Amino acid sequence: LKRRATDQEERSNDEDGEIGDQVAACMDIVAEAVMSSDMDVREKIKWEDAIHADDDFCMLDGMEVSYRTALTEDKKTWGIIADDLMKRAPGEDASDWKSRADRTRLCEALERAGRAEEAVACLKKAVADDAGACVELADLLCRLNRRAEAEDECRKGLAARAKLSDTYGVNAIRTKLRELLVLDRDWKAVAASDLDAYLARPYIGDYKTLKASCGKARCWPRVRAFVLSFLETGRASVEAEARWPLPRTGVPSPKAAKPNLAALLEIALEEKRGKDAWALYGQLRRESKGAAGGYGYSHDDFG
Repeated sequence: LKRRATDQEERSNDEDGEIGDQVAACMDIVAEAVMSSDMDVREKIKWEDAIHADDDFCMLDGMEVSYRTALTEDKKTWGIIADDLMKRAPGEDASDWKSRADRTRLCEALERAGRAEEAVACLKKAVADDAGACVELADLLCRLNRRAEAEDECRKGLAARAKLSDTYGVNAIRTKLRELLVLDRDWKAVAASDLDAYLARPYIGDYKTLKASCGKARCWPRVRAFVLSFLETGRASVEAEARWPLPRTGVPSPKAAKPNLAALLEIALEEKRGKDAWALYGQLRRESKGAAGGYGYSHDDFG
């Protein structure tokens, strides 16, 4: 079934993934049949790993049945499974999706086998090439009751991905780190993370999130003034701020080429500053050569 579906996928233009979805639905039935058979548990897992390893079109990503979720095998069995997985040659690129899938299955088996330190080492080795490995590492360290170490690894990973201008990686690691900081109730660190997120992509929803975390950290007036200065000039930098109330995150402030009038307008509307909003809207229209209605606002938005 999978071989014939792969042949069909190769000959077609399945941009919507319709073929893959239909195959995955069929494979759920196949997987349940294998799981219900008297096949040895190690053979079942080998079958699952092998069928995913050859899934070049990601047709089985949504396959709901996984033996791992139902297995309660002993550590010895999981150790044998882990050793089998370690024999598989890794991909050249640790960020390649096949290598990531292999690594995830290997680390899971190692953890269940009571060999968590090997899983930690495996993930630390992959962090340099794959931000996802940093998130997996943080999750594993938390399960091992090593949350402080998980936060440290996130901070190191965040700084490294920022230097590489890896926006996706920065966002993924920042989200994970923020989850941990919220658990610690470290509101200043949470606010610093939220500020980074907002400066990277000024969006009114993130502005509200930043305001809430700064409120808990009791530093909103100072941070708000900084944000407005950054949006107005495009030149403000956290690194240059004296007696800054928030901890440094290791992610440098982005450089804006010009004032961000659209973001300033969103803030003015959010804060019910109608006069400022009208002025900013006028500037935006003039800069866009009078393209009326181009920003989706009506007279009622300005109060």
